[in-house]
Amino acid sequence: MPDMADITVKKYDGTTDIVHSKINASGADGSDAVWRQVTGNGNPMGLQPIFKARSRYGSGGKARILETNGIYPAVYTDTTTGLKSSNGSVRVKVMISVDTGIDANSVAEGVHQLLNLNSSALIKSCGVNGSAPT
Repeated sequence: MPDMADITVKKYDGTTDIVHSKINASGADGSDAVWRQVTGNGNPMGLQPIFKARSRYGSGGKARILETNGIYPAVYTDTTTGLKSSNGSVRVKVMISVDTGIDANSVAEGVHQLLNLNSSALIKSCGVNGSAPT
């Protein structure tokens, strides 16, 4: 089981790093590990991007499942009051299911290739546009 740590990713500009700080580690199967973007956005708690990961057994104990859930709130500042609010959010959920008993190389290759497809420029563009390729 990997140790809990901060996660650094690139922002939309492709060059700027943004850190999602570890908030709490998962206590056991079915409990969330939680990260929050607490630097670089100046947003109050509750309006900061949050990312969660949770693992469990599935398929009657024949698979390990990892589910991730990220929420990126759209934040605006009221020009009259100066208060920050959210008028919606971007949500991304991913589920990885790995059958138990298959070889480690197949697991590693399958997980890497399929997650890399999800992070490809084409699929990111589809997410931004809200539609599958035509």
